Amino acid sequence: MSRKPAAPLTTKKHLARVERERIQRRWILTGTLLSAAVALALIGYGVIRVRIIEPGEPVAVVNGVEISTARFQGRASLLQLDLLSRYSRTQQMRDLFGSDPELQAFIDQQLLQIEGELSPQTLGMRVVNDLVDEVLVREEAARRGIAVSPDELENVIAAGFGFYPGGTPTPGPTATRSPATPTAEPPTATPTEGPSPTPEPTITAGPSPTPLPTPTPYTREAYLVDYEREIDLIEQYGKATEADYRARYEAALYQQELRSAFQAEVPAEQDQVWARQLVVPDEEAAAALLERLDEGTPWETLENEISEAEGGSSADLGWFLRGERPEMDDVVFETPVGQVAGPVETADGWAVIQVMGHEIRALSELQLQQGAETLFEAWLTQARADAAIEVKDYVVDRVPDVPSIVPQDLTTS
Repeated sequence: MSRKPAAPLTTKKHLARVERERIQRRWILTGTLLSAAVALALIGYGVIRVRIIEPGEPVAVVNGVEISTARFQGRASLLQLDLLSRYSRTQQMRDLFGSDPELQAFIDQQLLQIEGELSPQTLGMRVVNDLVDEVLVREEAARRGIAVSPDELENVIAAGFGFYPGGTPTPGPTATRSPATPTAEPPTATPTEGPSPTPEPTITAGPSPTPLPTPTPYTREAYLVDYEREIDLIEQYGKATEADYRARYEAALYQQELRSAFQAEVPAEQDQVWARQLVVPDEEAAAALLERLDEGTPWETLENEISEAEGGSSADLGWFLRGERPEMDDVVFETPVGQVAGPVETADGWAVIQVMGHEIRALSELQLQQGAETLFEAWLTQARADAAIEVKDYVVDRVPDVPSIVPQDLTTS
C-alpha cells in the first residue's frame, strides 16, 4: 500500500501570517469600497449641483428680484443660436462672393465681429444687462398699469412665423384729396356740328392669360407645426426651453408697450428750426465765407464754389428740434429767420448756417419715435442709477457652451 502524504505542519508562525494577510485584504477591500463611495458621492453632488443647485442660484439681483442661472442660461443659449445662425449665413455669403477681395474682406470682418460677440465675457455681460433692464421695465410697467395679455403674446409670436390670427395686416389707405379742397371742373364746351368720326377698328380678343397659381394659405395648423419644430430645435441644439423662448418675446412686448407710453408723453408740436449750411475744413475758411455773405455774395454762388472745391460741402438740413443737432442749438435757435450765423464747429468741419424758418410745428412720426426713444433711454439710465443691482462674479462662468452645430432653418432671430 502507498503511504498517505503527511499533513502539513501548522505552526503558530504560519497562523499569524495567515491572519495578517486576512486583515490586510479586509482593509484593502474596505478602502476600495470607501474610495468608490466617496467618488460616487462627489459625482452625485456634482450632478445635483449642476442640475438642481446651480440653476436656482442667482447671477444677479435687481431691487431684490433674483435672476436665476437657469433663466440666464436659457436667454444666453437663444442668443448663441441667433449669432451662430447669422454666422452660418455670413459664411454662405463669403462662399458666394469669394471672388471679390474687397467684399470678402468686409465679410471676414463681419465674421470676426460675430466671433467676438460669442465670447463668454461679451455674451454673458450682454445677456445679464438685458435681463437687468427687463426687471426694471417690468417694475415701471407695473407702476403704470401696463400688462401684456396671453393673446397679445401669442399674436406676436405667430407674427414672427408669418401667421396672423386676425388676418394678414394690410397697408394703410392711400392719402386722398381732402373733401375741403375744391376740385376744379373743366369748362363745358358748346358742341358744334362736325363730320362724323371714323369708326375705330374692332380689336379681336387674344387668348386669355394663364392664371397664376393660388398660393396655399398659411393655416393655424401649419403654424403650430412650425412652432413645435422651432421649439424642438432650440431644445436640441441649445440650453433653452419653450418658456425661455416665450419669455424673450414677452420682454420685447413689455419694452414696446413702455416705449409707446413714453411716446404719448412727447408733445405733438414743438419749436423747430429750418436751416441750411456751408461746411469747410477750417475756421478761417468759414470766417471768409461769412464775410463774403455779409458783403452780398449770393448763397448759391458760394454753394457752387464749395461743391467744386475739395473738403467742402453744403446741405439743406430741413426742420429739426432742439437736441437733434446739439452743436448748433445755441446758434440756430437764437438767430432770426433769414440771417446767417457761424462759424460753428461740427463733426464734418466748420459750418456757416442760414436760418430759413423758425416756428412751432407738428412732429413727424419719426420725430415722435425719436422723442420717445430719448425719454425711454433717459428713464432707463436713471432707473439703473437708482436701482440696487448686484451682478455675481461667477456670471461669465455660467455662460453655456456654444453649440457646435446649428440647423440652417433655425428662426430664433
